[in-house]
Amino acid sequence: MKLNFSIDVIFDSDVKVFVGTSEDIPGLTIEENSIHEFLETAMDLVPYLLAKNLKITDNKDGDVSVSITLKELPRTEPKMNQVNPVYSLHEEAGQIYSMA
Repeated sequence: MKLNFSIDVIFDSDVKVFVGTSEDIPGLTIEENSIHEFLETAMDLVPYLLAKNLKITDNKDGDVSVSITLKELPRTEPKMNQVNPVYSLHEEAGQIYSMA
């Protein structure tokens, strides 16, 4: 039997942190300064909480899945021709293109 869990994430612009909660995973609340830190914490914390609170310990057959939904993201304006580890932007014929 496949078990599906979900985490909803918002960006709290007042305190500038990503906040994640789950109705499916008892005890889960995560607050981190970046989405990368959030994902790392979730990868460490979710298996622990599933084991301790729901007695789910074996995922050898891929029967457990966790989806993370980013509901609200910070508003940012990317700088043109800026290269960063995640994506780059360039303008061509009046259109903006991204490459991940």
